Amino acid sequence: MTFELLAQVSTGSTGTSTAHAVVLQILRWAHFFFGIAWIGHLYYFNFVQSHAEKALDGPQKKIVVPNFRGRAIWWFRMGAMVTFLTGLAYILYYGLISGAGASRAILITYLVPTFAVFYGAVLLGEPVTAAAVGGLALVLAGVGLGTGAVRLGRARRIASSET
Repeated sequence: MTFELLAQVSTGSTGTSTAHAVVLQILRWAHFFFGIAWIGHLYYFNFVQSHAEKALDGPQKKIVVPNFRGRAIWWFRMGAMVTFLTGLAYILYYGLISGAGASRAILITYLVPTFAVFYGAVLLGEPVTAAAVGGLALVLAGVGLGTGAVRLGRARRIASSET
């Protein structure tokens, strides 16, 4: 027995690591879930709330409409935004894996702390401590070593003597 729904949302990731398949699957399911939430709110506005508001009299409408409409519109917007962003993230991540390769693509996730410290300092006014700078230096050094952008001198000598 095959499940057509699961077939539609499988990763189709042959040749990539399990971690990348999991990330792609999570992005795809999140996109699917928030798309349903977004469309569900659209139906709520068109078929439920519009008819319910017509049945309210003046004083009730002043109380009920601001409380319910604002929350529902907020969730509608969040559903639409997260649906769009998870779809975009899926496309970009899949392109990154196919272009750079799975072993290099996973190194991008190590740059998240760098952006977190930067955005915290710029947007939230958080102090940048010496520990944070030292931690970022270690993270960036690991990314540099992992991608091959930075090589240790000893490793070059060993590699050149082996050839």
